[in-house]
Amino acid sequence: MKNTITLSELANKREIFIDYSAVFNTHFVNMMIEQARPLHNAQKQITVHRSVLNELTKLAENGSIGDSTIAKERIAQLNALNSAGVVNYIGNSLEPRSSNQQYIELMVTYRNKKDLAFISDNDAFIADIELQNKISSFPGNQITVFKYDENGNLVEDACETLDVNESDDKIKSPESGDKVDRLMSMFGLN
Repeated sequence: MKNTITLSELANKREIFIDYSAVFNTHFVNMMIEQARPLHNAQKQITVHRSVLNELTKLAENGSIGDSTIAKERIAQLNALNSAGVVNYIGNSLEPRSSNQQYIELMVTYRNKKDLAFISDNDAFIADIELQNKISSFPGNQITVFKYDENGNLVEDACETLDVNESDDKIKSPESGDKVDRLMSMFGLN
């Protein structure tokens, strides 16, 4: 069994980046419901590249009905978390490259100055990040990669974790009130 870590514990040790696949996963919402308040109280943030928002927007506009709905919810949730200071947006939203390409560039750039943690649910992208740790021409700190386990916990050494079945974990939104207020309430930030 792998050791799990909470987002708050991880934020005390490293700067956290999260990609599209981890945000789109249902476990992201559950994790933020539990960890948004502790992150906010500790004045820690998760960094999300604006290209992740672009990918969610494209899915919201062109995806299946189910994926489109989830993408719209994630955009609203990220914006609520950003307004509360829990999520920090970086990067240029007009950049045409994929978020994965831009994240790799950021990892190579920042790893000399910071201890980085990356949360992803995409095994191919995780392998690309871990490859950066093995390239000797890019010196710096090791980038630690995390993935959700089957219970939604963050585990290190992500390439060996089990795949998550998202279809069983649909999130229900509260029915009444202003959407931003409901989201802030859901994450314990109001």
